[in-house]
Amino acid sequence: MAGELLRTRDILKAGQTLEFYVDEEGDRYPSRILSMTEKELIVLAPVDQAGVPLALNPQMELNCLVQVKDEQYKFQIVLRNESKRGRVSVWHTALPEKVEPFQNRSFVRVEVDLPLEIRLISAEGAIGRPMKARMVDLSGGGLCFELNQSVEPGLQVALQINSIPEIGIIDVMSRVRRCKPINPKAVYLKYHIGVDFGYLPRSVTNRIVHYLFSVQRSRINKAAWLKGR
Repeated sequence: MAGELLRTRDILKAGQTLEFYVDEEGDRYPSRILSMTEKELIVLAPVDQAGVPLALNPQMELNCLVQVKDEQYKFQIVLRNESKRGRVSVWHTALPEKVEPFQNRSFVRVEVDLPLEIRLISAEGAIGRPMKARMVDLSGGGLCFELNQSVEPGLQVALQINSIPEIGIIDVMSRVRRCKPINPKAVYLKYHIGVDFGYLPRSVTNRIVHYLFSVQRSRINKAAWLKGR
């Protein structure tokens, strides 16, 4: 439950991906845990949208999120110094004593029926032709769409979305997390493909989340009106 404090070493492991941020409404910067010692967390220097490592500001305190299976956890770190591993910039931070579960509204999935365009990307990196699809559900962190062919989990899919009101065109890379047939006994199989978004500016994520909450409110109001008739 939110607010519950957990031991750092029960959650954090080398190889996990992280997101650094200063405040909830600001951008998030991807990183990865390289190693841990008794007192130190060593991570790749976070990068901005252009892939440029952020400048280190020693003793600055940052918020950090880590995804473990279907759960997210939050902790704070204090920056110490920077070093190089080959051509890669590495940050050394104080090891957080505790982490806590984080309830992220961006991951609330809402059923929607919206069009989008997809391009499947093979394991060799070949980009397929554009295909029309329809969303099954949407969240601030990903979506599910219906397709008449299976897609192997782990592969990338390029998405173009221009059907979400007041957001405009979203071009984003995604990665397939699940692929399930809708009706395994059907003659012509169709599949639900669940994907996680790659990098999206926090402002875009927030607008998606606001749209989804407006959809939920509208459905609740409609249900209440029908019940009261």
